Amino acid sequence: DCMEKKVPSHRLQSHYSFTKELVPPFVTPGSPYDSICPRFVHAAVNKNRSPVHVCTWYPNGRRLLTGSLAGEMTIWNGQAFHSENVMQAHNGGIKAMKWTPDESVMVSGDQLGVIKLWDQYIYNFQTFQAHKESICDIAIAPTGLKFCSCADDSHAKVWDLRTGEEERAFTGHGWDVKCCSWHPTKGLVATGSK
Repeated sequence: DCMEKKVPSHRLQSHYSFTKELVPPFVTPGSPYDSICPRFVHAAVNKNRSPVHVCTWYPNGRRLLTGSLAGEMTIWNGQAFHSENVMQAHNGGIKAMKWTPDESVMVSGDQLGVIKLWDQYIYNFQTFQAHKESICDIAIAPTGLKFCSCADDSHAKVWDLRTGEEERAFTGHGWDVKCCSWHPTKGLVATGSK
């Protein structure tokens, strides 16, 4: 009953038995309620059992990428929930993964402070040592030209996405910097620490 009050009455409501047929919200822009999952759908386990620290959907919504503590990146089929590919992406545990707004580049960071840039086919085209400690979060600028990384070394840094060069380091935190977020319309970065 509570769903009927929030949703216009002329819209049809999905039944929980159709959970496996749910599609990403962009498929039904006129009715985002059709993409609300009312219950647990599926659990999957990789060949090498390792905790998953981060996951992100492919821009098209058909596949899911997960990053594990063992440094493995797994590509999962978003419909059938089976693994399509497993690769050793990092030497340390993967802690952050974010796509650029134009969906052409994914940035990932690991426990060893290494950042890797990947194209849409998950081909690694650039790798560099960004921090001395574990990376905690990555934020991409709305323009897609810069990104921010933060880590347990008490630094947040802004990078040029094209060159991989550090543009600025923020050292105001006296402790581990755990999260960062880029303002959606301004050149403003917020960071948070312990």
